[in-house]
Amino acid sequence: MEVCAQKVLVAHAFGVLNLAYSRQSSEMKGESMKRRYTRTELVAQLRERGYPITKSKMDKMCAPSVNQGPPIDSWWGPRPLYDLDQGIAWAEALLQSKPSALQTPQSDQKAQSEWTERLSDNTPPPPGASRR
Repeated sequence: MEVCAQKVLVAHAFGVLNLAYSRQSSEMKGESMKRRYTRTELVAQLRERGYPITKSKMDKMCAPSVNQGPPIDSWWGPRPLYDLDQGIAWAEALLQSKPSALQTPQSDQKAQSEWTERLSDNTPPPPGASRR
């Protein structure tokens, strides 16, 4: 019984020492109080700062097939965690001075006239398109 109690005390002492060492080494690296955000928290922080992003849009951009989300700072199990400064820099990089694609009235009229010609000629619509 005495040997078992000694092992527990040694294990406990080692755990406390190990914890103190890891805390001390991370503080020396300047990582002691770094705040990391989940994706939902990052979206809330960005919205508070005026970036009009939704959770849905963020999820789509972070999908592995798209891979255009903010850089992942670290992982907590399967959950990615983000740094706020990197998230803000990512959101700033998304800003544009003009919309990426504008629909002009001429292009809408041209598309409409092409469809009316096809319907009057009884030409089949392109694959994937439906007639109304």
